[in-house]
Amino acid sequence: MPNATVRDLPPVDPQQRYTVGEAALYLRCCRARVYERMQSGEILSILDGARRYVPGSEIVRLSTVPQARYQRSTRGGDRRNAQPRTTREIGS
Repeated sequence: MPNATVRDLPPVDPQQRYTVGEAALYLRCCRARVYERMQSGEILSILDGARRYVPGSEIVRLSTVPQARYQRSTRGGDRRNAQPRTTREIGS
């Protein structure tokens, strides 16, 4: 898939297998990172002859954001009404 982007890809089918390059596009990382994660066992893969494939179910599993992480950050407080800082305040 030369020059493909995530927008060019159809939705992930959990029953389909994907090449490492396609999996990298869906996971928004490089192919090397997908291979590293397969090597560490973090991503399950299918070996077919000399080629490796990533099951769609693995892409779905890795793309799902856990509910505990999906919270609004409260760091820095409410900045909607904050006054702009001067250069002197920033530099000191």
